[in-house]
Amino acid sequence: MNWKRGLGFVLFLAGAFFFINSGLGITGFVIAESINVSVSFLLGLVLIIGGIVLILSGIEDKVNINGIAYDSHAVKRMEDRNLFPMIIKDALENGEHYKFTGEKDMPEYEGATDIYVRRDSAVLAPGKIGKRGYKEMGENRKKKDASIIVLTDENGVVKTTFTKYGGPLDNFLKKYSSKVDEGREAA
Repeated sequence: MNWKRGLGFVLFLAGAFFFINSGLGITGFVIAESINVSVSFLLGLVLIIGGIVLILSGIEDKVNINGIAYDSHAVKRMEDRNLFPMIIKDALENGEHYKFTGEKDMPEYEGATDIYVRRDSAVLAPGKIGKRGYKEMGENRKKKDASIIVLTDENGVVKTTFTKYGGPLDNFLKKYSSKVDEGREAA
């Protein structure tokens, strides 16, 4: 149990005590009887609500899909970009592995320690970001091969996912990564 959940539990119990005490006089508990009933009621209510907020904020927001842990933000990004879990799994298992060394100048990069890149692995249908489909298209339609980028933390939890093309991908890797890890070669 992390500290937020523990403190939330203690606050909840204290709030329940004050809340119940506001309606009942506990025999022999002279100190609490001197507290005004309305103050005891409000204090109890505030402590209960604060305890619940701390308990909920202490719950880790992770999802496990096919044996891979995803941050809730990563799941949202996957849905926005029509990236299926099998595409992310392929990038983690077969992609180039880099260490994340750049500044965490984007909120979604917070906590990221590793970068996995699966180059030219998605065919994007033309359209707005978030509305593109990853699918094979007929020869007569314009298509582009995109690279899948997956950022993970030190425990392997997927923090975020996105796609980039050649030049922007190289710029991203120059800005945010160090050398290639695990003997995989970068193109």
